[in-house]
Amino acid sequence: MPRIADYSIIQQKAVRILGLDEIAWTMPNTLDRGSRSILGFILRLADIDNWVKLNVLINGHVTYSRTFESDFYGTIIQVVKKNFLLHGENIINFEVTACVDLAVVVKVAEVVMWWQANI
Repeated sequence: MPRIADYSIIQQKAVRILGLDEIAWTMPNTLDRGSRSILGFILRLADIDNWVKLNVLINGHVTYSRTFESDFYGTIIQVVKKNFLLHGENIINFEVTACVDLAVVVKVAEVVMWWQANI
């Protein structure tokens, strides 16, 4: 079956992450679940005293995990394994753990999923 690239805008405006936040969005039935996808988002970390760990989960599967030891502002691009996305509702979790406390500023924006559609 032929496929084309498509995308879904999950979250456009910046949101502050406090501990564990989730965003739900819907994928159409044309999603080819057997193909890998690409997750992209802008990440801002500020006021890091020691370290901050960010885990990104899609439908319970860890898709991205990194520990930061200094402030960061940039775009994160991560390949998502096949079958992690579902037809219908999907959940992306941003989980933040800090060395001292959650006084650190963690914001995500422009969360986009690029995926393959069957046509």
